[in-house]
Parts: sequence; C-alpha cells; structure tokens
Amino acid sequence: MCVEVWNIFQQCNHKLYQNTYLCHVAKRRPPNADNTMIETKFLPDREPKIPPGMFGCKLREATRPKSTPCPECARLARLAQGAARASKTTASSLSTESGRSLTSPSPDASAVKQMRDSLIFLEQHRKVT
Repeated sequence: MCVEVWNIFQQCNHKLYQNTYLCHVAKRRPPNADNTMIETKFLPDREPKIPPGMFGCKLREATRPKSTPCPECARLARLAQGAARASKTTASSLSTESGRSLTSPSPDASAVKQMRDSLIFLEQHRKVT
C-alpha cells in the first residue's frame, strides 16, 4: 500500500504535496524485503508520473498538519511587508527633522573636506612605506 504524503497548512488551509512512500509492490520487491531507501530523496519531491493503482497496490493519502503558513502565502506576506516598509522609508527619507529636503545624496562641505584630508593622509602614508 503506497502512501502519498501531503502537508496541510492550518493558517491558510492550503494543501502541498510532499512525497510518495512506495510500498514493496511498487518497488517490485518481495513483501519481506527491507524497505530502506536506495537513494536520497529531498523533500518536497515531485509527484510521480505513474498513475495510482498501476502496480495493483492501493494508494493511501496521509496529511501532515503544519502550523506555519504555506510557502506561497509566506512569500506574499513578505512582499506586502517589504512594499509597506519601502513606502514608509521613502516617505520618511524625503524630509529630515529640520525640514530640509534630502533629494540630493551629496555630502555637505565639511564632510567633503574631511574625506579629502583622509585621502591625502593615506596617500602620504602609502608613499612612506
């Protein structure tokens, strides 16, 4: 009896395929054979292309409840949160406490002078060593 495993997300009630556990009939092994995996299977897996019941075994469905939102709902929430944060940041960056507009990213005169002095100092130190 093969078991198809589905994740059910309780917050949004969406259902997402995880994997199919194949029985000994589908694996074409004797009933008393060891059912360990031959190769590593990364989850979530792709749905098999073999139609259910083709091997003469029954297909059961198992559900795994999860308390987190599904990946699609989580992605949409992150996008909405990022858009809200971006609009808030854009609105707050257009003005400062003094009311001066920050439309130009250029530094003021004292910062330019300090940067120039630092570069001159570095150049002189590099020539010495």
